[in-house]
Amino acid sequence: PDFGLDEGIDQESAIQGVLLNKDSAIANIPVIYGTRMIGGVRVFVSTNGTNNKYLFVDMVLAEGECNGYTKLLIADTEVPLDSYAHGVVASPSSGGFKDRMKVQWFAGTDTQVSASDGSGVFANIDSSGGASGWTTQHTLSGLSHLACRFEWKEIKSQDDANNNPYTGGIPNIKVVLQGKKIYDTTTLPADSTTYHDTAYADEPTTFTNNPISCLLDYMRNSRYGKGLPNSVFAFDTWKTAADLCDQVITYEASTTGKSFTCDAVVDTSLSLMSNIKIILSGFRGI
Repeated sequence: PDFGLDEGIDQESAIQGVLLNKDSAIANIPVIYGTRMIGGVRVFVSTNGTNNKYLFVDMVLAEGECNGYTKLLIADTEVPLDSYAHGVVASPSSGGFKDRMKVQWFAGTDTQVSASDGSGVFANIDSSGGASGWTTQHTLSGLSHLACRFEWKEIKSQDDANNNPYTGGIPNIKVVLQGKKIYDTTTLPADSTTYHDTAYADEPTTFTNNPISCLLDYMRNSRYGKGLPNSVFAFDTWKTAADLCDQVITYEASTTGKSFTCDAVVDTSLSLMSNIKIILSGFRGI
């Protein structure tokens, strides 16, 4: 969407900014709706092993619970993994990073465990010594994050040097993230009290990029949004609008797609009104 000059947002800078790797303990955590390629905030860096053989990095990606991630890039090179599942320690299945790194992605549930638990990537697996300073209490509850262990191998020949994928310090990490699981407004039953007379956290959630569902989530969520009560919403009108956005249209001769979708990175450092205007603009809402 066009962010608009009245919002005081440089669109090009905003797009580039979400791809950066930042170091911070106080950065605002974004909300990802739909699917986006993003960087993240490095909240932990540690080394261990002889000559600091192992480098441990944790990257916070977004507010949880997120649906999943489909692609990992290191220094803009895609690294195919043998698993992309929540909590599973995964390794590159091929390429220059094979046998040189392990990753563990966390969806951002409120009950997720630490990367140091059991055989987690920050635990003492492969006799690495584990990530010093990261304990089983570091669960990052409610935040989707990626825990990485990089392994430097001694360079004994020119071939070793040519095949070394790690240059220039801490590797730059990006992922293609399927974002926040939210309530799907198109599934709202005729009796709108079926779900909305219960606690917000008890509602069924799913992965959707329907912009009406995204807006409803942002306006109702009390953690990063406005936290409005159910009593202020005419839910039947929201379902009507959500169904309209999901209508399939044909464009470019034979290509089909939904009328409107929302694949957005919501900057939680901006005001609620600014973010609501940004989401609205994506489906020509007012």
